[in-house]
Amino acid sequence: MNTEDKIYAEKVLKNLFIGSQVDGLQLSLLNL
Repeated sequence: MNTEDKIYAEKVLKNLFIGSQVDGLQLSLLNL
């Protein structure tokens, strides 16, 4: 794995993590 691949993979993982957190927030707001 070269450096560019590593940086790209980290970005993707961060986006997935942030996206799932936002989804979780939206779900909890809908459930109120």
